[in-house]
Amino acid sequence: MQLNIAHSADAMRSNAGQAVFYITERCVFELTEEGLALTEVTPGIDIERDIASQMDFRPVMKRPPRHIDERIFIDSPMGLRNILLRLDLSERASAMTQRRICSSSISKVMK
Repeated sequence: MQLNIAHSADAMRSNAGQAVFYITERCVFELTEEGLALTEVTPGIDIERDIASQMDFRPVMKRPPRHIDERIFIDSPMGLRNILLRLDLSERASAMTQRRICSSSISKVMK
């Protein structure tokens, strides 16, 4: 899987049909038809104080954003291999298809 850092988000969404995410140390945004949607926040972050008040516009929030998995901030393995191996093969394939993740990317992360 190639990481595309410099891109046109609109072109990615319309031509390639790919989801576009903006990931920061505080939160994750997804580009939607309505605008930038705040989808995940770091545990302990105050959305109004630490995110919304720092922006020139209000992010889309159709539902409360979920918390980013705290394990990502800890300097130790996350145990992704064990999590994936507990899933049935059909569940693994479904999860990878929903997020458009290729298996080679998963294997790199699990090492």
